[in-house]
Amino acid sequence: MSSNVLFVNEKWCDARPDFGLSPSFHNYFATYEQYAGKYHTLHLDEAALMYGTRIDEVILNYCSNYDINLIFFSYLGDSPFNPSNDCLLKLKA
Repeated sequence: MSSNVLFVNEKWCDARPDFGLSPSFHNYFATYEQYAGKYHTLHLDEAALMYGTRIDEVILNYCSNYDINLIFFSYLGDSPFNPSNDCLLKLKA
C-alpha cells in the first residue's frame, strides 16, 4: 500500500524560532523517510509566524493539491496555532 503522507507539526522547539529546529526533524521525519519513503510537511508555527496565516487556511488546499491520504498531527499543547476542530472535520469528510 502506498500512502501520500503529510506531517503537520511544529517547525521550531516550543514554536520559537530562536530555539532552533524541532526534534521532529530527526525523530519523525528522518525515521519515516528511512523506513517508509517520501513525505510532506506543514508547520503550525511557521504558517502563523512567517506567513501570518492559520494552518486551517492552508491544510485543506494542500491536501487536495497533493492528494494526501494520511496525516500525522503533532499538536502544540493548547496553542492557537493548532488546527480547529472544524478543519479536522472537513479533512475527515
